[in-house]
Amino acid sequence: MTISSFDPFASLDRVLSRMSRGGAMGEATTLSLPMDVYRKGDEFVVELDIPGVDPSTIDISVERNMLTVTGEVHAKHADADELIVCERPHARFRRQVYLGENLDTEQIHAGYDNGVLTIRIPVTERQRARKIEVSSKQQGAIDVGGSKR
Repeated sequence: MTISSFDPFASLDRVLSRMSRGGAMGEATTLSLPMDVYRKGDEFVVELDIPGVDPSTIDISVERNMLTVTGEVHAKHADADELIVCERPHARFRRQVYLGENLDTEQIHAGYDNGVLTIRIPVTERQRARKIEVSSKQQGAIDVGGSKR
């Protein structure tokens, strides 16, 4: 029994996809990783989609204010007798994120779950939001929101 599919545009799609990623047929390409970055409380969270990667092969480094994530998605079918369809990307990946001065790069934590790499970067203690009260001899203390105390 042979599994096959017929798509007259498949070859064209593969060529155009590789060209859009900057590689020609047969050249090694670099994957572009979808990313979300958001603030939650006193930390910034970076989430990268990296399905099918062994977490021990992911390299995360910080130099000055640059966070760099690198690794490679390996094909698991390298020893297959016959390759019928290969549409999933298998290549090196690299993603860089500029970090602000207000982040504590000594306390970065990373986890990998269900194909998502999550990096948590806390805001430095001195940069965390704090409430400052404004006082007046005539009106009493007024908080920053403007209500009297």
